[in-house]
Amino acid sequence: MWGLRVLDHYQKLKFAERGLILCISVLLFFCPLYFGLNFGQNAVELSPLDLFSWIYTSAWPLQVLTIASLCCLLFTIVVYPQRLAKEVQNIYIFVPWFALLLALFPGGVSTTEKAFLNQYVTHVVMVFSLSLSVWIVVNQHSKVRILFVGAIFCGACKSIFNGVYQYFYGFQQNVQSIQQSSLVDLGDFKGRAQETLLYADFVLSNSYAAHLVLVFGIFLYMLTHILKSFVVDNKRILMWTITLALPLVFCLLITRSRGAFVAFFIASVITFSLKFKASKRYSVWGALVLLMLVSYPSLSKIGSVIVRGEYARVSLEMFQEKPLGAGMGEFRNDYLLHKIPGAEGTVLPHNMSMSIIGQNGISGLIAFALFVGIFIYLSKVLADEEWGLNHFIYWGLLAWFIHAQLDFNFFIPGTLATFAVMLALIKRPNEMEGALGKRWSSGINILLLCLSACVILFVKDLYSLHRFSLTHDKFFGAAVIDYRFAKVGNTSLNHCDYCIEEIEQDNLGYCLSCGVLGDSKYMSAESIVEECQVLDALMERPDIWKMASKKFLIMYFRQKNIQSQGGIVDEVAMEQYLLESERSMEKAVSAEPRYGVNYMTLAELQFQRKKSPELVMETLQKGLNLAPDSRRGHNLVLSYGDYYRRLGVDFKKEVLSSHLKLEEISLAGPRFNRLRGRELTVEEMQKIDISSNKMKQINLLLLREFKNEKELLIQYEKVVKLLEQLKERV
Repeated sequence: MWGLRVLDHYQKLKFAERGLILCISVLLFFCPLYFGLNFGQNAVELSPLDLFSWIYTSAWPLQVLTIASLCCLLFTIVVYPQRLAKEVQNIYIFVPWFALLLALFPGGVSTTEKAFLNQYVTHVVMVFSLSLSVWIVVNQHSKVRILFVGAIFCGACKSIFNGVYQYFYGFQQNVQSIQQSSLVDLGDFKGRAQETLLYADFVLSNSYAAHLVLVFGIFLYMLTHILKSFVVDNKRILMWTITLALPLVFCLLITRSRGAFVAFFIASVITFSLKFKASKRYSVWGALVLLMLVSYPSLSKIGSVIVRGEYARVSLEMFQEKPLGAGMGEFRNDYLLHKIPGAEGTVLPHNMSMSIIGQNGISGLIAFALFVGIFIYLSKVLADEEWGLNHFIYWGLLAWFIHAQLDFNFFIPGTLATFAVMLALIKRPNEMEGALGKRWSSGINILLLCLSACVILFVKDLYSLHRFSLTHDKFFGAAVIDYRFAKVGNTSLNHCDYCIEEIEQDNLGYCLSCGVLGDSKYMSAESIVEECQVLDALMERPDIWKMASKKFLIMYFRQKNIQSQGGIVDEVAMEQYLLESERSMEKAVSAEPRYGVNYMTLAELQFQRKKSPELVMETLQKGLNLAPDSRRGHNLVLSYGDYYRRLGVDFKKEVLSSHLKLEEISLAGPRFNRLRGRELTVEEMQKIDISSNKMKQINLLLLREFKNEKELLIQYEKVVKLLEQLKERV
C-alpha cells in the first residue's frame, strides 16, 4: 500500500529527523489556518498575547510564523550538516526570494513607513527560511516529499471544512454577534455575512479563493492516491475523486472571486496544454491570449478592474518618479496623493507586480522578472515529463501566481509560505549525486546559521508586540474579537462611570476601557507618557503615539464632562491631558510625515487648545497637500474658516479651495459609472445639476475677488470640465 510504504520509510528515519519533519509538517498545516490575515490586519495586535487569545481568534502574529520557520531552519542545519551537490545545483528557485529581500533595502533607506518595511522583511525571511528547510529535507530524503504534500493537503481539508461550516452555520452566528455586541461595529463584515461571501480563515473572500486555487492540484493528487489504496477500478477512483472534491469546488464558487476563476481557468489551460507537442501547445496559448484580448473591453468595465487599474497607474507613476524605489509601505501615501478624488484609499495596490515594482523600483522589477522566469523554465521542463505530482503542484502555483496579479496574495503570510514550499517541493530532473566538500558545506552552513540567528530580532519584535497589545488593552479594553467573526468573546459588561463606556472591570476593580477607578491619579498624563515611551524604545510604530493621543483625549473629555455636571476636577491635570494629546500626535506626525490624516488630527487638537488660527490652518493645509481629497480635512477647513471669520480672521482662499475640492469629490460616483459605461442614476444627474449651479456662484466669486489666483482658477476649470464630460454622458 502506498501510504504504508511512506509511513515505513518515515519510521526508519532517526528520531531527530522524524521530529524535524513533524515540526515542519505541523507548521505547513497551520499556515493558512492561523496566518490567513494580511499582516496589516492582524487581529491579535489588539488582544493580549497569550495562548488562549491566539487559539480563540485563530489569528496569530506574523512574527510567530517567522520565529518558528527560523527555528526549523536551525534544526535542519543541525540534523543535516552535510550539504549535497543537488541542493546547490537547483538553488535557482531561491534566487527570486533573495533578490526580493535585497530589493527592499534601496527604497527602505528613504521610506517613511519603517513599520511596514520591517513587517515585510519579516514576511520574506519567514518564506525563505521555511521553504529552505523543506528543500534541504527533501534533498536528503526524497521520499518524505509526499509527507509535506500531505501536510498541505490536511491543512486544505481543514480550511474547506471551515468554509462549509461558515456557509451553513457561521454566517448566521456572525450576523447575530455583530448585532448583539456593542464592541463590534464593522458593517463590512456584516454585509459579507448577509451576502454569504465566503472567506473562512481569511479576511477577504478573494484571499480565501487564492488559497483554494493554490491547493487545488495537490488536493486532487492526494485524493487520487489515497483512493488507490482502497479502490482498484480506475472509473470508481475518478468518480470518488470528483465527489470528494465537490466541497472544495463549492467553497471556491461561493467566494464569488472572479479573479480566482479567471486565474484558475488560465492556469488550467496552460498546465493541461503541456501534454501537447510544442506546435499545438503554442497554438493553445495563442488562442488563450486572443481570448483575453477579445474579453478585455468587457472586463475593463468591471468596477474592481477599474479600481485596480488606478492602483497600477499610481504604482507606475511611483516607478517613474523614483526608479530606485520609494520604499515598502509608501504606496498608501502616494495613492492618497494621486488617486481619483473621492475614491477609497488603500494600503496595497492589490497586485504583486505593481506592489514590488512601484515601491522597490528597478530592483523590484528584477525580482519579479525572476519569478516569471522560474515559471517559464518549469513549463519547459514539465512539457518533457510524464504527468505526475510536479504537474499538479505547478497547476496550483501558476493559478495562485496569476491571481496574485489581481489581488494582494503576496502579502498574506499563510498562503505565501505554502506557495514557497510548494515551489521547493517540485522534483528537479537530472539531480546530481554526492556531497559537497567540507569547506563548501561549512561556508553554506555558516551563512544559514547567520540567517537563523536573526530569530533573536524577531523574538524582540514579538515581545514588543506583546507589550503594545497589553498597553492597548490597558487603555481601551481587552475583549477578544476575531475579525473574521468565527467567535466574539466577551463577558457581561458593566458601566464605567469614568469613561462612560460599557466594559467589564478586572479583579481589582479597574475599568478595562480606561484603566482607572474614577480618579485621574490612577491614570495620570505622566503615567501614560511613561508607558508609551517604554514602547517607543522597543519598536518603531507610529500607532503608539496615535494610541496615546486618543487615550489622552478620552481622559480630557471625561474630566470636561464631570466639570459640566458640576463636579470638581483638577483643571491643571485636565489641561495636561489635552497638551499631551497634542504632543503625542506631533510625535506620530514626525514618525509618519507623509500620511496626511495625521496632520488633520493634529489640527483638531491645536484648535481644541486654541492655538493661533494661522497654525491650525497651516497644519490642515499640510494634511490636505498629502491627502488632497480628504472630506474630513476639507470639512474642517470650512468649519474652522467659518469660526475664525466670526473672530475677524479670514481664510477665504482656503475655504473656496475646499468648496471646489468637495464638489470634485462628490462627483466620484458618476465618474466611476462613466468609466464603467453605465447610465447615471436620477440622484447622480440631480447632483450634477446642483454642482453646476454651485459652480456658477463660485465663478462669480472668483471673478470678483480671486481673478489673479491661478491655482484656484485651474481648480475651478478642472471641476467645470469634469461636469461637462458627465453632462455629455447624460
